[in-house]
Amino acid sequence: VRPRPVTATSVPGLLALFQNEWDALMLETHTLKEHLAATRTELANALYQHDAACRVIARLARERDSALSQLSALQSSFAQRAVAEAAEAEATAAATGAMEVVCDQVRRLDRQISYGGSVHVQEMGYLARSFMNSAEGKAIAAECEARVVESGGVVDKDRKMDKHIRRYATGFPHQFRIVSQRVFVAVIRNPATSVFQVLSFVASAVLLGAFFQGRLNGGPTAMQAHIGAMFMVAYMIIFSAITSLELFIEERALFVHEKTSGFYRTSAYFLAKIACEILPTRMIPTLFYALITAFMAGLRTDFYHLAMYWLTLTVTSITSTSLCLLVSCATSVYSAAFLGCGAFYIIFMLASGFVLQADEIPSYLAPFKYLSFYRYCLQNLLALDLKGRTFDCPTPEQLMADPTLVSICLPSGDMYLQSQGIDPDNLWRNIGILAAMAPVYLLIAYLFLRALKKTT
Repeated sequence: VRPRPVTATSVPGLLALFQNEWDALMLETHTLKEHLAATRTELANALYQHDAACRVIARLARERDSALSQLSALQSSFAQRAVAEAAEAEATAAATGAMEVVCDQVRRLDRQISYGGSVHVQEMGYLARSFMNSAEGKAIAAECEARVVESGGVVDKDRKMDKHIRRYATGFPHQFRIVSQRVFVAVIRNPATSVFQVLSFVASAVLLGAFFQGRLNGGPTAMQAHIGAMFMVAYMIIFSAITSLELFIEERALFVHEKTSGFYRTSAYFLAKIACEILPTRMIPTLFYALITAFMAGLRTDFYHLAMYWLTLTVTSITSTSLCLLVSCATSVYSAAFLGCGAFYIIFMLASGFVLQADEIPSYLAPFKYLSFYRYCLQNLLALDLKGRTFDCPTPEQLMADPTLVSICLPSGDMYLQSQGIDPDNLWRNIGILAAMAPVYLLIAYLFLRALKKTT
């Protein structure tokens, strides 16, 4: 009999021994539980893979049985038609027609798979093409062609199918209505795209109106204040469109998934976004912006000038937003879209004729002045504000006495407009040009959106 250890000869020693045994037992139990959990996970994965493999094998087996039954039916029909010599011509025509139907169906399925579809259809297309390119597939195709030739038919390998036209379960009006409802509900539920955007426009308008309040009424610096106010109004209304960059970037993955799954047409989604999200969030906030800046800063507030002022800002905002949508459809990276859109804005601002005279713009920037919506917007704003105004410019004696009075000042606003080459009668022409730019940008954005493919 082995003697007891020294640690077991006393009560504290026994307690310590029992504690060590208990800790070892608990550690072993924890290890066993971890192994059990890992084994359960592996078993679940294995069962899931086994179930998926069984489903694939069952589907392939059904397709194989269907193909074999069709092939046996064709063979039996060929044998029966070969026995009857009197019906040889009719049998030949029937065999040729049947083979043409089969070839048409195969080519139509292959074209449908090639032009996109759901993930399941793409996987089936990959399996079908892999089988057709295999040795067994080529052997079956050669045997079918040989039987057609023996029966008197002709196999036209160069025959081309008509272009595949993708079919949808519902029509365009239904898709547009459903997507519009979804977009409208999303706008209502998301304050960042509805209430917050209106509040940001109101806050910008209040800040701008408070800054220029009382500075446009008279004095030697009134003309410079008018020009600066119009510049800032156009600047803030154009750069506010950058908030629309996230529109298609955030929903790109969802859109590509739903598009490739055949939920709706690209045109239905795009037009629903424009009608239910872009136009309301541009027109309504711009109305508050125009009213607040006009009344607070002291601009002309009669109906004609106020309506033309709001119309110019609205069309400019929509055009600027269209450019942002184009950039956001062209790239999936927000930082790249932000830098690209900002670069366009800076180029259009430099080519607007405000920084430099139109005839002094460098030659490499001269073509951009015809594309600069900043230029057409600023021309309309200056024409609406300065036409018919007179200013009290300081005399040379006053400038010598007080050099702080030096500013841009001409006796009348018409003289300034003439010096800048701005025709006050071209208001509607400028609005028409701005309105024509937006559909061009949107069309290019739609083409980029239509070309998106599912890569994962």
